[in-house]
Amino acid sequence: MPGLSSFSDRYLLGVTIGQGAFGEVFATTKLGDAISLANYASSGAGAAAATERLATKVQAVSSPGDDQQLASEIDIWRSVGSHENCVRLIEIFFDGQTAHLVMERCDSSLKQFLTAVPLGEEAQVSRLARGMLRGLAHLHGNCKAVHCDVKPDNFLIGTDRVTVKLADYGLAQVLAPGENLHIKAIGTVVCMSPEMLLRGNGFGHKTDLWSLGVTLYFLLYGTWPYAPFHTSKEVTKAVIRANDPPPTFSKSPHCPTSGVNPDGAVESFVRALLTHAALERPTASQALKLPFVYQVASDEEEAKLDDAFSFSSARCVGNRDVLGKAIYAVKVVNGSESHTLSGVSTAADSCAMRLSGSANASSSQFSDVSHPPQRAVPFLLPTCLRDC
Repeated sequence: MPGLSSFSDRYLLGVTIGQGAFGEVFATTKLGDAISLANYASSGAGAAAATERLATKVQAVSSPGDDQQLASEIDIWRSVGSHENCVRLIEIFFDGQTAHLVMERCDSSLKQFLTAVPLGEEAQVSRLARGMLRGLAHLHGNCKAVHCDVKPDNFLIGTDRVTVKLADYGLAQVLAPGENLHIKAIGTVVCMSPEMLLRGNGFGHKTDLWSLGVTLYFLLYGTWPYAPFHTSKEVTKAVIRANDPPPTFSKSPHCPTSGVNPDGAVESFVRALLTHAALERPTASQALKLPFVYQVASDEEEAKLDDAFSFSSARCVGNRDVLGKAIYAVKVVNGSESHTLSGVSTAADSCAMRLSGSANASSSQFSDVSHPPQRAVPFLLPTCLRDC
């Protein structure tokens, strides 16, 4: 990769705007190809050459361990590519001692943004959660990696002031789907998952879903779910491991990031992410199909879902949009067996089976190949569809 002389010929570091797991982040200006930093400083020329908001993470490399960590971070970040919900890596410079990682610059951290413009309605929470999940699903599925440090500070808001982006891959680990890591707990203590702290069977991609649940809890309730009153890291770890005391799901009267009353659908969604047993917790791709998030799917994705289902009954055809949004909340109950609607497409065609959202339906586990459990999604099928 190019050395620092190449970096200083092309970029100008500005003020500090953040701190990553292993380095400091600076606002960055791109200079014209023919204008060196020295010429810029002496003549004041080149400011107009900046066409994109950029930032640079500057990281010192002083040991073989640092070098290995940096190489892993770069490999994973490169694999992220240009996904809408992930901060994009643009260019890398390294002189053997210091690395400069040039990236897209976002508007602000998510926490800063929501402190200035708090969440005001459930639909905003849905869109926010969907963007977060899309970034994680891309990292887990396409990049074959687990982030290991999902927290409020590692989500940024893009320059459009709408798009949420996953940032800081300094602790990310390569991990194939279905596999577990057997390493010591890493990341931020209040966001660590039970399986990361228990260490018996290791931890996998679902550790990021737990941490996302903690992140959303913090933003919606104004406190940490397992450390509202504790400052000791060891006490916090013990509380998370034992799930005792469990989260209260009571909103702080001084929550600066949200004006939403987080009950009903909001609470159910966060509870699904904070399922203590990893096996029963949804993956990122599964969580994207839960009704609370699916309801804000793009028109294109909804059209694809519509195309996947054809209804012979005119009554069902009139309700296909409602059915599409309810698809993962619905249980098809037949005798003693319970299945998700997506597993029995013939029922959608014939509308011959009675659909029910009963909270008494038995829960299936959220393994990588199973469907979401009903108890994590306590949504009832609209009355207009129950008797079709």
